[in-house]
Amino acid sequence: MTAFKKKQFIIETPEKKEAIERVDRVLRQRIFTTLLLIPCFFWFKTFSNVVPTINLILALCVGVTLVIFPPVYFVKKKKNILSAKSIYLIIAITFGVELLLLFFIFYLLMPLLISHFGSVIYYPVTLFFSLYIIVSNPIFNSRIYSYFFFCLTFLMIITLAAFEYFGLYPSYPAFPVETLYRTGQLKNITFSLLFPLLIFSVIQFYIDNFWEAFRKQAKELKKLNMELEERVKERTKELQKRVNQLERFHKLTIGRELKMIELKKRIKELEKQKYNPQLDFLKKIK
Repeated sequence: MTAFKKKQFIIETPEKKEAIERVDRVLRQRIFTTLLLIPCFFWFKTFSNVVPTINLILALCVGVTLVIFPPVYFVKKKKNILSAKSIYLIIAITFGVELLLLFFIFYLLMPLLISHFGSVIYYPVTLFFSLYIIVSNPIFNSRIYSYFFFCLTFLMIITLAAFEYFGLYPSYPAFPVETLYRTGQLKNITFSLLFPLLIFSVIQFYIDNFWEAFRKQAKELKKLNMELEERVKERTKELQKRVNQLERFHKLTIGRELKMIELKKRIKELEKQKYNPQLDFLKKIK
């Protein structure tokens, strides 16, 4: 016998509907971002003669732009059997993979960036990751995911600083920046990490305040909904009571009318059957 596997359909709740709408929003944003990155690909291609790993960098850039599409397609295809939490988890994992790809891109571009920005390279990198957190946070509307991306991005910046401390960045002959690395300078590198820590802390502070206000509003809305439900129930009971009274009154009036009609018919029948002596006398003569 062939075993048929039953699909478990999950009821579409408002949370799930909102999650699907946010996935569509992510897809639209990524299509727009992809169009913006096309000129960057051509700009990166100009460094093909001086950066040996440029093809790998371009491949990682393509991965960053395209990594979101398979999970979004999967969510849209399996939305009937996925819950809101599962949808957010899939997108969060995808964003995590995207951050790892961005980390490798920064790692490969670090000699080029250091040659242009010097020791302040962590400032634009921090601003880039900060913008990433700010853009991704409204998609999830969750403090847990906010802390996750905060810790992950700060860990990546610490890792980049560790690579500089140990001199582990790739070497490009066109960019001899080994002398600019702060190899073994723990104090200077630690001081450079204070800026990203400060920026991320400020962003997280505002995000926490946002979530605190959001929770208060959600609590007030929940309370208002409960009060409205109670009022609706009370009003429904009152209306049902009045409906019952009207039904009883209707039955009484209809019953009375029916009895009156029946009595009238009976009276007419009795009038027809009433005794008439003149008719009886004529019948006897005949």
